[in-house]
Amino acid sequence: SGDVIAAGSGGGSFLIYVWAVRTGKLLDSLSGHTAPIVGVRFAPHGHPYLASTSWDKSLRLWDVFGTAVNESFAHLHDATALDYKPDGKEIAVATLDGAVTFWDPEAGQARGTIDGKRHVGMRRTAADGQGLPEGGHFQCVAYSANGETLYAAGLGPYLCIYDSVRRVLLRRVEMTAAKRLWNAIAD
Repeated sequence: SGDVIAAGSGGGSFLIYVWAVRTGKLLDSLSGHTAPIVGVRFAPHGHPYLASTSWDKSLRLWDVFGTAVNESFAHLHDATALDYKPDGKEIAVATLDGAVTFWDPEAGQARGTIDGKRHVGMRRTAADGQGLPEGGHFQCVAYSANGETLYAAGLGPYLCIYDSVRRVLLRRVEMTAAKRLWNAIAD
């Protein structure tokens, strides 16, 4: 609804802070994560739910305007990013193993997974063959406005575009700026 804003903390407390936009007043501190929080998203269409994900291998759902839902969904690896599908009926969560898991927030069940570690495209350095192996993980995921595609990117030089229904790679686009950045880091 635009009345509140939320942010997750990365150090020490691992809290999610919720503020009133108009007054700047802290409304609540949500606790439950046990490691740095890497993603916080409100459900679309003014629903009072907030999704958060963390290096503690969990996706959590919160009701920020009433009783705390605080449902938790477990992953096998640390989470790195999340996004709500525009209809609010699905949440995509990227994890450190290169996967993207699709969750039904109402049923509390995983509805599918994409193994993206081969798609993200991390590279070894040319000089010594060291560095990150081919593969890697996504650091951001975002649904298209109609929810039919999911965009995912990491430190590698590629933006991956997936069909969010069939869970298949549609296209992998090389990003020149990302490639230059990665080469600078690798050198």
